[in-house]
Amino acid sequence: MTGPEPLDSASFDPRDLLEEYVDGLLSDDDRARVAAALAADSALRAEFESVKRFSGLVAELPADPSEEAAVNRIMSLAREDARRRGRLLRIVAGVAAAAALVMLGVWLGRREVEPLPRNELADVVADNAREFGRRLGTITRTRREGRVPRLGTGDLEVPPAAAMGIVFEEALGVLGARPPIDKRSLVRTVVREHYQHTIRLAPDLAGESRRAEASLHLFRRLQEIAGIEVADAWYDVFRPGLAHLETVRRLRAGTMAMVLRETAPEHAEEYVQRYERALARLQGRYGQPRLAAVLQQLAPRDRREVWTDAADEGVPRDTVLAIRASMYQAAVAAGVDRLYIDF
Repeated sequence: MTGPEPLDSASFDPRDLLEEYVDGLLSDDDRARVAAALAADSALRAEFESVKRFSGLVAELPADPSEEAAVNRIMSLAREDARRRGRLLRIVAGVAAAAALVMLGVWLGRREVEPLPRNELADVVADNAREFGRRLGTITRTRREGRVPRLGTGDLEVPPAAAMGIVFEEALGVLGARPPIDKRSLVRTVVREHYQHTIRLAPDLAGESRRAEASLHLFRRLQEIAGIEVADAWYDVFRPGLAHLETVRRLRAGTMAMVLRETAPEHAEEYVQRYERALARLQGRYGQPRLAAVLQQLAPRDRREVWTDAADEGVPRDTVLAIRASMYQAAVAAGVDRLYIDF
């Protein structure tokens, strides 16, 4: 099993590689070059300490069960590959420490600054993330061309949240949407942080509300640091505007008050008031056609429309995210169990 190809001298910028250096995902040559740059540059060391401090904070958080299952599957594939190649013992020798490192996707932050040891399991996770990102990029490019993708991701392992920055960078490469070279590392970092945060959110109304807010924030952050092309690419690759059927219920027009008096009588009046205020505010800001398109997507008529995205109908991506966030906030504030759409 081989690691990632080393970067050529012309494209080498140690700031772009700090995240991978912390995570132990660099080739031997690039790891040595980053270590040498750290030794020679105090400003770079300060930036590295910032990356490492964040990694330490993440290391204190409990691992998400779905993350653990995903990494365990990837590690299982690594072991099987090693067995076929006759290298099982070399991998298993450090599997306990490697599992903790790969599970969190971070360097634990409590050790001295030094080059990380070569880790074949980390290579497997990184290679898997790159392949997954290229596949997502290909699917996105196909959709953008108005065609239906013939290939999905069902044959690939979903990478852990800590590798989503790598996934996005690979997808950007396929789409030809490269952020400025001095922003590449920051783009990877903010995308990684977003998914490390949101994967821990519960799959309920409150969790989806926080996820909607975080998605809007990430879109605007990416636009700020790397431009609208990169922000649009993130939206198109990860599709945060799709419906979440477990947290929304579509009602027949004009029946909301009646339904809520039966299902949530203690919250019915407040929800109707907050819902109507949110609609009035959003319609004034974005217009009725765009608002209607997003509401239709939030609560599709049936599951056959669950993959419909209002952005595909020309609604700006940040508008989709802003309307989603506002509607979910109204539902959470009213204390109901889901987002009710009277449509």
